[in-house]
Amino acid sequence: MIISILLGFIAAVVSLLGLKCTNVGLSDEDEKMKVAVTGGFLFILGGLCSMVAVSWYAAMITAQFFNPSYTGTKYELGDALYLGWAGSVLCMLGGILLTCSCKGKEKQKYSANKYRYSAGQAAGQQQIYTTNAETVTSSKEYV
Repeated sequence: MIISILLGFIAAVVSLLGLKCTNVGLSDEDEKMKVAVTGGFLFILGGLCSMVAVSWYAAMITAQFFNPSYTGTKYELGDALYLGWAGSVLCMLGGILLTCSCKGKEKQKYSANKYRYSAGQAAGQQQIYTTNAETVTSSKEYV
């Protein structure tokens, strides 16, 4: 559980540094995305550590409760365990959403001949330019 708390704190700090709205640390958007994804993975790992700790304690309580030869105080599953499970799920869900929301930039191919412009056309005619580099002189031809 202590490792989960430490991972959650480190994940929060790393995720804050990876946000697009912060100017602390990195200024490159791709590097910020990688830092935010790292924070998301740390949140997922912290949630898993918390889930293991809470589930392990619940299994120990259940085993002691149903053991007839156990003479100590018998405990039942309480609100703290349910809150621990809910917190673990929310931490993992937040890490998954943070990781999935960061996507890389797609490289756009720049083509100088994408739009064709003909300056020698008559000034009175309307010109419509399309992406496949053909000039259409009437709006009826375009449709």
